Order: sequence, then structure tokens, then C-alpha cells
Amino acid sequence: MGELLSPARCAACDERLSKRASFCAVCASQVEIDERAVTLGLGPSTSIEACAGALYGGPLALAIHALKYRRRSDLVGALAPLALRALLRSSSRPELLLPVPLHRGRLVERGYDQAALLAAALSRHARLPWSPSVLERRRATPQQAKLDRQARRANVLGAFAVARSRAVEGRQVALVDDVLTTGATVSECARVLLDAGASRVSVLVLARAELPDELGHGRAREDGARASGSLWAPQAVANDLLLGPR
Repeated sequence: MGELLSPARCAACDERLSKRASFCAVCASQVEIDERAVTLGLGPSTSIEACAGALYGGPLALAIHALKYRRRSDLVGALAPLALRALLRSSSRPELLLPVPLHRGRLVERGYDQAALLAAALSRHARLPWSPSVLERRRATPQQAKLDRQARRANVLGAFAVARSRAVEGRQVALVDDVLTTGATVSECARVLLDAGASRVSVLVLARAELPDELGHGRAREDGARASGSLWAPQAVANDLLLGPR
């Protein structure tokens, strides 16, 4: 699994590393691993689980910002272990990975879809199929970062559609994205996937911002590994990829 990582430079400060890891010792000490799975309510009786590799902030926020806005697509390899860690902590067993899609206009502007790159990396190393074309963003929306909670929900309402329902019918699906904030975007994606016949939808992200109490609640999970095998790697492996062997 060492190939998950890019050449030995810190994903946040770009310092050369003496071992293969995502962050240097100083930056790694400021990455707070997320120990909770968050439940996002979609309605009176429907909810989805969201898992993150770490909490958003500090060096990790710098690395994700560079990935999204400074054309640093090379950081995908260094940040992918966080997505792997989120997958390992999830209670779901997804059969298909779907990136939260960018609108075509923003894709042209940015040059790549960071969620699709993350989904592809996770697919390779977890041996799970992924698709960039099942879920579509049908209309452009203002950037969520500039909006409050209520505006975020309204902003993405009706923005997504399932292009190929047969791909998700009766299957457990995991949405892949970089950051979870209020959960408005992934909740809207989950709604259309469930309407299209998905049996379960979960969310895997690199980092999670603290969620307001009214939007979700966390539940602690032990930091142990899932059953090891061809699909699920030991949790310690993901930790070593992220912070380096101890």
C-alpha cells in the first residue's frame, strides 16, 4: 500500500521527508484523527452515516485547500490514506464508490475533479468499483463555503441526478468527497441515490468540520481493524500511511 503516497514531501508544508508518509512530524502532530461516525438526517425516518479520516483544520486544511484551489492534484496520493481510514471505520460495506461531482463549468475551470481522483485512488487500494458518471451535477451552484446552513441546503436542492439508475439499484453506495461541513451537499446526493433505488448510502471524506447538534450526532467507534482480507486493510496500515511508521 505504500504506493498510495506521493514522493516523500509533506502534503502541508512541502518539507522533504525521511520516510514515506503524508505529513512531516510537525504537521502530523497537528492532524487530529476523527474517532466518530456522524449520522446525517435526511427526513423523519431516513439517515446516512458519514465517516472522515480526520478533523478539518491546521496543516490538513492547508493541504486540502491546495488540492482544490492551487492545482495540486499530486496531493491526492498523500491524502488518500485519510479516505482509506474513513472507509475502514465505516459500518457499511459499499459495493460502489461515487464521487460527489463537480459541474462541468467548474471542472473546466479547475482542470480536474478532486473527489473523482480520491474515489479512483480509494477504488484501487480497497478493490472496490467506482464510477464518475453515475451521479451528475445538473446545474451550477455558488460555492457552499460562502453560504450559511440554510442557504447551503437551498443551494443544492435539485442540483444532482442519477444518470444510470441500474448502477445503484439494490446496492450499497458510498459517496466520496474531500470535506464534510454541514452535510447539505452529500445529503442531497444521498436523497437522489436512495430515490433511484440504492439500498444504502454512506459518506467517506478526508476531513470533517464540527457539525451543529441539529444536523447530526457522532457515535464513538473503537479504533480497531475490520476483519483483514483482500478487501479490508488493517487500521494500523492506514495510520502508518498517513503519519508514517512509528
